[in-house]
Amino acid sequence: MCFIRKQRLNRLFFLLAFSLLIFCLSIEADQSKWQAILTQNSPDLLTSFHVIRLADNHVLAEQEPNRTLIPASLSKLVTAAAALKKLTPAHRFVTSFYHTGARNGKRIKGDFVVVGGGDPLFTSEKLWQLAVDLRHLGLSEITGDLIVDNHLFGEVFYDESRRASFESSYAAYDAPLSAFAVNFNTVSLAIIPQLDKNKPTLELDPYPLPFIHLGNHLMWAGPSEDFSVEAFRATRPTHAYVIANGKIPKGLPFQKLYRSVGDPVRLSGELLKVFLQKEGIQIKGNVKAGSISSDAKLLCEVLSEPLSQIILKMNHTSNNFIADMLVSALGASRQASQAADLTTLQRGTQVLSSFLQDEVGIRDPFVLKNGSGLHVDNHLSTKQLTTLLKYMSEDMTLFPEFWVSLPVFGISGTLADRLRDHPALSPLKGIVRAKTGTLTEPVMVSGLAGYLQHPKEGLLAFAIIQNGVPEQQPVSSIVQLHQQQDELLIALLGWK
Repeated sequence: MCFIRKQRLNRLFFLLAFSLLIFCLSIEADQSKWQAILTQNSPDLLTSFHVIRLADNHVLAEQEPNRTLIPASLSKLVTAAAALKKLTPAHRFVTSFYHTGARNGKRIKGDFVVVGGGDPLFTSEKLWQLAVDLRHLGLSEITGDLIVDNHLFGEVFYDESRRASFESSYAAYDAPLSAFAVNFNTVSLAIIPQLDKNKPTLELDPYPLPFIHLGNHLMWAGPSEDFSVEAFRATRPTHAYVIANGKIPKGLPFQKLYRSVGDPVRLSGELLKVFLQKEGIQIKGNVKAGSISSDAKLLCEVLSEPLSQIILKMNHTSNNFIADMLVSALGASRQASQAADLTTLQRGTQVLSSFLQDEVGIRDPFVLKNGSGLHVDNHLSTKQLTTLLKYMSEDMTLFPEFWVSLPVFGISGTLADRLRDHPALSPLKGIVRAKTGTLTEPVMVSGLAGYLQHPKEGLLAFAIIQNGVPEQQPVSSIVQLHQQQDELLIALLGWK
């Protein structure tokens, strides 16, 4: 009897050992497969890769998971998580409108004051609705100035990633940050090919502004030439120039270009002023930066969308301006006495770091200089990112909004086009929600981090970061890195 039991135990131990050997060989084979994908056409890339099963935190795949690299817009995962945690998904930013002096019927003998509340999505549509509401309130004339109060964020400021754009810019993403920011602190250029036979028409959208001068150097393109336009903004003490050069094919549909401004106080104030004029409300004075006085009387307030919707728009479009406005709001909510010599953006970045350390529980070193990912001194590892993703998945007061904010592979946001011309990736459609990260200079960066619903393993958290070597010619293109990342996910599914 004892001999039989011993024989059975030996057989059991043999089966367990054999199964463990097969498992280890399969893991080794998978690691070789992943390493082959990661080194394909890019032997000099710096790479970090980490995948965990959320049910038990088991590591399914990894390659140098503790190496900290430039995450680019994967930094927005930290911003989204911290903002949801600190402000709550239902939080709304409030922009307030006051007047000083006495009101006599339709006339206010005093100033019109707007106090910025940090709403990152305050757009022309909200200005129009505000002007209509004030018309309904019976206003028609304000004798004083239009005062823009940005005290919530301190003075209008440029962080290191935006400083070079103060005087001039060819881009929209480098706009300065301010508590009352309209249209992301950018101007919209409308290119209208059909109106003028001599050349395309260039206009400001929605209305002309007195301090912005347009230079239209657009021409018709030849039969074999494509749309090619470059717009340049230069800021001067009293006005700004926006100059457009390029070629437009005849018959092309209406086009819009966006460029950052150097003076957001002037932009937001003048836009507000012209929208009020269109509704029959005249402001006699000038647009000025200033602070609200103690005797000011509230006229109305405009609420932002819930924070959950703002974060969805930030992550789906990877909007840098929204990210840094949210970080500034976190900094404004932190007591100034804790860091009186720092800007609200810098204080907000400290909030992000404290959140990762104190609440997510990340102890390994990392560097965060801003929350958008524009700063190349940001450094995170893929293990730190999957730790954050697991933390968010365990909090059902935050996770639904965080989950929905991430683009869906092959369907929405920055992942909508990943299936184009790649039918072999169709198994990933709809089962991957993830944030992308991309930089092309001064160093090439590509990353992908989020969740994958595995048919056998359940919900996984994964992160991939790939960095080029500074001051070296890139050995791969961003498109090639996207393909490698997608191949890794397919390999993880076991369908390749």
